[in-house]
Amino acid sequence: MSLKPTLFAKGQGISIRNFWGLIVGISACLTLPGLLGPFRLNHWVSPLSIFEEQDMKTSTINSFSICLLGAEQAFRGRLSTLHYLFFCLLLSAGSFFISGPAVAGVKCGEILVTDELGGTNQLGALIAVDSTTGQRRVVSDFGDSAQGALSIGGTLRSVAVGPHSKIYVSDLFSGDPAFGGGAIFRVGPVTGKRVVVSNFSQGNIDGPIDSGLAIDLKGNLFVNVNDSDAPFLFALVKVNPNTDVRTLILDPEVNREGRVIMDLARLNSGKILTYTIGTSGPDIGPKIISVHPVTGKERVVSDFANPLQGPDMSDKDDPMRELNTGIVQDGTHSIIVAAGAYEPPNYLLRINLITGRRIVLTDFGDANKGSLGFFISGVAIDNNGKVLAIAHDIATGGALLFRVDPVSGQRSLLSDFGNPAQGVLGSAVGPRYMAVMPKCKP
Repeated sequence: MSLKPTLFAKGQGISIRNFWGLIVGISACLTLPGLLGPFRLNHWVSPLSIFEEQDMKTSTINSFSICLLGAEQAFRGRLSTLHYLFFCLLLSAGSFFISGPAVAGVKCGEILVTDELGGTNQLGALIAVDSTTGQRRVVSDFGDSAQGALSIGGTLRSVAVGPHSKIYVSDLFSGDPAFGGGAIFRVGPVTGKRVVVSNFSQGNIDGPIDSGLAIDLKGNLFVNVNDSDAPFLFALVKVNPNTDVRTLILDPEVNREGRVIMDLARLNSGKILTYTIGTSGPDIGPKIISVHPVTGKERVVSDFANPLQGPDMSDKDDPMRELNTGIVQDGTHSIIVAAGAYEPPNYLLRINLITGRRIVLTDFGDANKGSLGFFISGVAIDNNGKVLAIAHDIATGGALLFRVDPVSGQRSLLSDFGNPAQGVLGSAVGPRYMAVMPKCKP
């Protein structure tokens, strides 16, 4: 008895063995990309986010098309099912092992940092920091046209990670035409390639996009827009990154004169937190305000000028002195907020979301808690529950990425952006905002 696989000759019926061989082959083309993707990328981003990369998607579609052509040849009796199955396995594996560079790929659990003066010609860079070693590398160079649309330079703002590890970066003035408004980029997690998903130089809601970027569970973005018709009136806008439909949540011209939004964060409840500074009138000074994402209804969570709620961080003579940015939820009923500026004190505060009570988690002027720093410009929570904060070296002014114990407030230096032994250097004042990639799936 011959052990050779049965061939499909013209007019020949489909044998059970050949039928299942074809089913397995086609299934391999469908499933192997998702299975092999994480291995090819050495535990880079999840397979779902890989399909954001156009070149990866095209390669996978092409290999699957060839696989289907092979199925036709098998049905016509020109290819054995054993050879066909082997052929499909090679195509599926090859589409991920040889298509597109994985050098820039973002690993799960890594820390993403925007450097507004990094990259080619100081047009900005998105940097990945290893959460264990502090090693740094450029994921997306906003001065490299080979990776997509360019920034105009010195205007990168915030970074956020949404569902399926989608990465977004906001930019103050890089809309088209430049300086007419801001832009939101989506950055591919494998190649670092960029596409503009929202051009705020055009549209019914436009203007520069300032600090702050939040994402809800549906992938909608919340941005802080400086009204182009009324400078220094800041609006909270929701953006659908798939359709670029924009919705005004907080109207900048309704009882908001002199109120500057410094940062945004999304709470687990779905509400948006704004780190707002009033520059004049009764609202003078910094406040943490909760905003309903649909109605725009506001509630003051904590007033930094109210000493009954904790340390008074307001300065009525110079309300904009409170220039630190950074706000993140670290528990069911608490948030971590950066407070201070170029002069002491520079605190990380823990704020109770119910009572608004503020306590100092760590004072960057206290050497007993770790290395000193000033001008805190980014706060996040890593996948182990530790607090991350970017501050600046008192001696050199360079950016330092700290890990802070959420209980004791003890600080440890994770990455010194002025140390070439840890990878790409940060610009003098550029590294400012950060986000954390989700943890690896088992």
